Amino acid sequence: MKLKDLKVSPVNVRETPKTDDDKIRNLAESIDKHSMISRIVLRPADSEGMYEIIAGSRRYHALLSAHSDDFEIPESNYVIFEDMCDEEALLLSIAENQQRQSLSPYELNRAALKLNHAGHKDKEIADILNISPYRLKRILHISQDFNRMPEEVREDLRKPEAVITDAHWEKIRHVEDPEVIKDVVDYIKEKEIPPREVPSILKSIEKAYSDANPAPSCDASIPNTEVPQEEDGPFEFTHKGILRLDERGEEKTLKVIGRKGEEEEIPLEYYMDYLRYPDKFKCSVTFKLKIKPILD
Repeated sequence: MKLKDLKVSPVNVRETPKTDDDKIRNLAESIDKHSMISRIVLRPADSEGMYEIIAGSRRYHALLSAHSDDFEIPESNYVIFEDMCDEEALLLSIAENQQRQSLSPYELNRAALKLNHAGHKDKEIADILNISPYRLKRILHISQDFNRMPEEVREDLRKPEAVITDAHWEKIRHVEDPEVIKDVVDYIKEKEIPPREVPSILKSIEKAYSDANPAPSCDASIPNTEVPQEEDGPFEFTHKGILRLDERGEEKTLKVIGRKGEEEEIPLEYYMDYLRYPDKFKCSVTFKLKIKPILD
């Protein structure tokens, strides 16, 4: 069996390692010195003459890093299962890889998704992966959030042992500001703080951003609008109840039908200006319009 006759199976949960990774180089040296302790598990691939690697992808890549793809693997270093179905192959890959080296959070995510697609329920998936249901929930969030994670987080989640873990990410995944997320991540990596301390760090960083960028004051007139000010202070845009547009000929008015059935009028131009240009109203207080009853 030659290396060029092998390919990693799609059901293999281990992420393809980089051939220049130190661990792969060390594994290659160990195999050359002591031979291969555990055999690579194979099954026939769709392509004639090719075999899929169910378990042993790191050993395969270690051999590739040390030899050409014409290298012939001794028969004692592999075993072939002729009739192994996808689900059996998936379960074997998970079990074998968990025993050799803990799966990274990213690899756990891949395994959980494959198990889910195979029809397993969450409790079964958690049991197979030997993790708690709560951690499974965190693990599944990785694929949901992967594109919005900082690169440092993505890289760490690909490692079995890293500073930023799925538990860290769970504490900050709700944050919308990418700059805040980056600052929190940088702080975690620099200080190597545990997940339980992340909420307090996050709160401090968000407060620092808030202090540096205070909300504009609404004590003066509303920026970029021609809404007149009342003598008793700034406008506040409020309405409670059902909003209804009334047309009387060419005249249009907005009515608010209150809880007790009373009707109040809101000047249409103010409301439409608010809908068209909400950026004008980025204030910590809302607008106050004078509302008068409609007189029939």
